[in-house]
Amino acid sequence: MKNQIIIKTLSCIINLLSGLFVAIIILYFQDWFGSNDTYSFMFFTVPLAVEIAFFGKSILNLFAVKNKVLKLLIIFSIAVAISFVWVYCVYLILGPWIKAFTIPVFPLWIIGVFFQLVFIDRFVQTQRTKSTIKRVLRVVLGIPAILILSVTCTYGLSSLTSYLTRPKPETFIIPSNFQGNFKVIYGQECGIIPPTENGRRILRIPADRVLIVQPKFKKSVTDYNFYFVDEDGMKTKIKEIYSDGSNNISGVQFVGTTSVGGGMSYEGYTLEPSIAIRCADFRVTHNTPDNNTVIEKRKFKSLSKLVDECRALKK
Repeated sequence: MKNQIIIKTLSCIINLLSGLFVAIIILYFQDWFGSNDTYSFMFFTVPLAVEIAFFGKSILNLFAVKNKVLKLLIIFSIAVAISFVWVYCVYLILGPWIKAFTIPVFPLWIIGVFFQLVFIDRFVQTQRTKSTIKRVLRVVLGIPAILILSVTCTYGLSSLTSYLTRPKPETFIIPSNFQGNFKVIYGQECGIIPPTENGRRILRIPADRVLIVQPKFKKSVTDYNFYFVDEDGMKTKIKEIYSDGSNNISGVQFVGTTSVGGGMSYEGYTLEPSIAIRCADFRVTHNTPDNNTVIEKRKFKSLSKLVDECRALKK
């Protein structure tokens, strides 16, 4: 193989496939829990593989070892070191969310880099001569440059992807005397199609605290606005609360999302196999203590029934 581009491209593919193969084995023993994380894993593995393709030969040239076993140990040590650094590079992008991976990305990157370096060592005619200052500088200065470029490009691509796939901004219209929890159920054909004003989806919360809409829920950075509306139609903007224990402050807190799958039983009520519910939960506080535990329990029990009735009316 004399074509360097082909060798480098194949080395990248070997990195991706070896890591993916091990990831699939891990997911199999996890009953495929966390299978969606493979997309993110591959996304962050691509720039790593490209970096190794460019500097793998230079790194190997720094070690003049003839013993095959010792050579493999050195390659493995290099793979561990590079993967360790890459974990921190990804951390600069994801922050604490890197812990959300349900597959062990650090060992997977070690495996991918190891096999990629072994491939490069086998098919690239490395010169096992004493390292020159030029070769050392190329590695010492080149790797950080590629790391910075990889992190920048990955962060930029991630930000662009998030921007292009961001959910439509939503404005919630809430009765002024409302207090407690409410839910918005997404992706139901029997639900309403909310109107749009100035590029924002308008969601009016009904008295029964459950709003069912047709648009699907998108998991991404949200853009919410909340308004109280009185009997005369006057709107008052209220702030979003980001921490618990704020029952004495007027505002709305996004509690989280709830997913209910078909066939799941909840307090004696079993959903039909065809039912799957995805909703967002919110809590409204209005300057008084709020005993929302009872409200949440009662409303969640009626949630599945309301969706069932909604779908039955659509048939």
